[in-house]
Amino acid sequence: MSTFITYIIATVVSLGIFYGVYILLLSKEALFRFNRIYLLSGLLLSYLVPLITMLPASFFRLVQSSDNDGILRSITLAPVEISATAVNNPSIVNYIVYVYVAGLVFFAIRLITRGLSIYHLHKKSEKTHRNKSPILWSKEDIPPFSFFRTIYLPLSLKDTHQVNEIIRHEQLHISSLHSFDIVLTQLLQIVFWFNPFIPLVENALREIHEFEADKAVIRSGTDPVAYTRILFGQNKAAQAVILGNNFNYSLIKRRLTMFYKKSTRFARLKAIILFPAVISILVLYAIGCKQSTDTIEPPPPQPPPPPPTEMQSSSDEIFTVVENMPQFPGGDKARMHYMSQNLMYPESVINKKIEGTVYIAFIVEKDGTVNEVKILRGIGEECDSEVFRIVSGMPKWTPGTQSGLAVRVKYTMPVKFKLMDNGKSGMIGYQKNK
Repeated sequence: MSTFITYIIATVVSLGIFYGVYILLLSKEALFRFNRIYLLSGLLLSYLVPLITMLPASFFRLVQSSDNDGILRSITLAPVEISATAVNNPSIVNYIVYVYVAGLVFFAIRLITRGLSIYHLHKKSEKTHRNKSPILWSKEDIPPFSFFRTIYLPLSLKDTHQVNEIIRHEQLHISSLHSFDIVLTQLLQIVFWFNPFIPLVENALREIHEFEADKAVIRSGTDPVAYTRILFGQNKAAQAVILGNNFNYSLIKRRLTMFYKKSTRFARLKAIILFPAVISILVLYAIGCKQSTDTIEPPPPQPPPPPPTEMQSSSDEIFTVVENMPQFPGGDKARMHYMSQNLMYPESVINKKIEGTVYIAFIVEKDGTVNEVKILRGIGEECDSEVFRIVSGMPKWTPGTQSGLAVRVKYTMPVKFKLMDNGKSGMIGYQKNK
C-alpha cells in the first residue's frame, strides 16, 4: 500500500511540475501546437514516469562492497518469504478506499450526464451540412460549439452575417481533433479525480484550442475588428455543453492579445530545451521517491567483525563466484527452512500492517562460519533486527573452494515480510504464520 501511495503522490507532483513550467514559461508564448503537445504529453507522462516507483527493488539494486579495487558485487540467494495473517480491523486505508470509490462514481456520473446532454441536443436539433461538416441547429439558446465531427449552433445564428466565421472557427476544432483532448482529460479525471492539476490542464488546453482556431480564422482573411465584435457578441455561458469546444470560451481579452502575437526564435529554443529538461526532472524525482520508499530506517547496531586469525586475514580476498560455492548444511531448501522456521514476524509490525523486503549481506568464511553480516536495505528496525539476529546465528556452511583452497565468499539474501489475508498461506519456500 505504501508503494501505491508513493505512486499517487508522485503523479500529482509530476503533473504539477508540468503545469507549473507551462504557466511560468510557456503560457504567454504563441507556440500553440507545441503547448498543446506539451500539456498532453504531461498528462500521459505524469502517470507513466512515476511507474518507476512500482518497479521491484531488485531492478535498481546494485549491491556493493570493498575489495582491493573498491567495488565488488555479490551473488543473491533465492528469496525467503515470511508470511503472517493481517489483522482485519477497520483502518484508515478502508476509509480512503471508500472515499476514492465515491469520487470515482461521482465523476463517472458527471461525464455520463454531460454526454447525455449533448445526445439529447443532437436528437432535438435540425441537421444540415456545410463543407462536409454536419451542423445541428438548436432552438435552445446555446453557445456555438463543436464535439468531434459535429458543429452545434443556435438557430438564431442561421441567417446572420457572422455565421461563416463561426463555422470556420469550429471546423478548425474538428480538423485539429480538439475534442479528443477534452475527453482524455475528463476520463483521467474519473480515475484520478483527486489530482487538482487535471482540471487546470484541461482549462489550459481549452484556451490553446481557442487560440489555434482564432489564429486560423484571422489568417484566412477575416477582418480582426469584425471578428472581435463576433467574440463579444457570442459571450454567453457554456451551459451543459462542457464537453464541447465552445466558440466563445472564456478569457476573450487573452484571445484578442494572441491574435497578433508571433512566436520568436527564443521562444522556440526555450521550448526545445524545456521539454527534455522537465522529463529528466520527473525521472529523477520518481527514482528519488523509489529510493526513499525502499530505504527506511538505518539498520540496528552491528557487532564488530572478529579479529583476524591465521585462517582469516583482513587482507584476504572476497569472492563472489568460485569453483565450489559455499553450501548451507542440507542445501538451499534447508536454508529456506531454517530462515522460515526461526524468523519471527514482529507482532507490532503486523499490527501496523508493515511489509516489505529486507536485503542482508554476509560472508561465508574459510571455515564455514557466517561473518560480516550487514543490512543493505531494510523496512524498519524490528524486522531488520530480526533478520540480522537469525542470519548471524546461522550454523556453519560448507566453505567455498577455489583451486582446491578454501576462500571467503560473499552472499546477499532477500527476506520478504508479507501480510496475507485470513485463510491464505504464503507462496514461496517454507513459510508459517508466527
